[in-house]
Amino acid sequence: MVYNGLSCLEILPYKLEDIKPIFLNKLKEWKYENEFRIITEKQGYIDIEIKKIIFGSESSKFDKELITKLAENIHPNIELETYYDV
Repeated sequence: MVYNGLSCLEILPYKLEDIKPIFLNKLKEWKYENEFRIITEKQGYIDIEIKKIIFGSESSKFDKELITKLAENIHPNIELETYYDV
């Protein structure tokens, strides 16, 4: 098998300014989420405080357990919640 996938954002045929609208677009139905998205030109870490993680209703048990353990190691006061569409 030969894999020729993208290895970095720089080889995309678009400028960063052209790509931003793709990642920063959101449907009106999700407006209540009060979500923040951060895009940087260079790979790295952003110094932020995680206050809450919301799992989607179809999140797997494995994903929830893994992310819960990671969150507990980062900070024990991170709130964890599962969203259920009613």
